[in-house]
Amino acid sequence: KDSTLYEKCYDLECAVKTGRLVAAQRVVMGSISRENNQFQLEAALVSVEMEEILRIRERIFEGELDKLETEIDSLVLDLFDEEINPEIYASRFLITDEGLAPTDIQDDDEFKIRYINHRLRAMLLSAAMPGAGQIYSERKNAGYGFMGTWGVLGVLLGYNYYMYSTAKNNANELHTKYKNSVEPEWVLQYRADVIVEEKAMHRHNDNMKVLRNMCYLMWTANMVHTWRVAPETTIILGTDVDDEKVGIKISIPLD
Repeated sequence: KDSTLYEKCYDLECAVKTGRLVAAQRVVMGSISRENNQFQLEAALVSVEMEEILRIRERIFEGELDKLETEIDSLVLDLFDEEINPEIYASRFLITDEGLAPTDIQDDDEFKIRYINHRLRAMLLSAAMPGAGQIYSERKNAGYGFMGTWGVLGVLLGYNYYMYSTAKNNANELHTKYKNSVEPEWVLQYRADVIVEEKAMHRHNDNMKVLRNMCYLMWTANMVHTWRVAPETTIILGTDVDDEKVGIKISIPLD
């Protein structure tokens, strides 16, 4: 029977079924609600054997979205402050500088694993359009800033290219008149006009070189910033249990 992936598991019954599915003694479930820049975090420790919630921890977090995962890890660890046998928890997770990581996840016919590389998605978006990766990562102010800067540079490049092309066409026309003219006063006038247009060509060409380098720098800064703020890879585990939706969502840093 094909397995089905689900991403939500919020109630006690679902947590118990999921715990039995993976032969766990305890399961952590929780929720996050957001209002502006304030996050309401709640985590509950569930005993699979007793089918009850052992304890609940709540926390209010205000700050940047990329710091939220660290706060969630801290909240989960707080659930185990009173644990008599913390090795039970430690045997299932590795505590690293970047966060929590399961130690043993198997992929078989009964238990499917799907990897969602949010960081790669954000990087691809930013590569195509600077700022798009930041918006995908919920850093909208930074994303709009990069997009706006990229747009301004594009407009300036277009303007200077137009002025360069116009000056070049004018210089070619004046040079043709200069070569065909036999009147001394017109020869001098055409020559002076050609010099003016050539100076304009060089000026706008130099501007385009500077703007091109600024685009390179801005695009590089955009990619570096996207890498730093993009969400990390998510692993979604799921299966079918009595035709009811059961799942657990685990976030694993891959830095």
